[in-house]
Amino acid sequence: MTEPTTPLTPWHATTTPSIVDATTTLDDLIEKVKTVEELNAEVTALTSQVTDLTAQVKDLTDSLTVSRQRTERAQSRVNEYSADATRLNELMNEKADEEGWCSKYEESLEEWNTQLTHIDLTGRVKEYDVTIDITLRYTHHITVEASSEDDARSQVDNMSDSDLMDNLDYDDMYSTDVEIEEVEAQ
Repeated sequence: MTEPTTPLTPWHATTTPSIVDATTTLDDLIEKVKTVEELNAEVTALTSQVTDLTAQVKDLTDSLTVSRQRTERAQSRVNEYSADATRLNELMNEKADEEGWCSKYEESLEEWNTQLTHIDLTGRVKEYDVTIDITLRYTHHITVEASSEDDARSQVDNMSDSDLMDNLDYDDMYSTDVEIEEVEAQ
């Protein structure tokens, strides 16, 4: 008996791609090689960009340093001008005192201040006496001899200002029972 025969397939037919497949694979490899070349070109371009950006960062850092130095110098000049303006104001006030100038000087300063934008001139400082009226509420207890509480209240109500003042204990006025109700400058 003979066994049925199956056609034999060569070994390379199952393990090796066909010629079409081999060509496609070779094209893929060639394309991948191109891609690697392109990647190398991109890496080179990116490296160049990083170098350019690093130079730009250095330039910007240098510019910021120069700007900071200029700002510091400008602030120093502003402080010097401010100190000069303050000193000039002091000298003007001293001259006004020496020459005995009247209050018209301070009025002139106020007028000049309306025309100035960066400094404020101040006039001479003097001491002034201001009269004030102070209304105090002071709680104080006065002892009187009376027949009843109503009689005691009546006696106190009828006391003269002089009698009331004689009954005040001035040392006690500095206690917490004193309230300032009103202060008015005249």
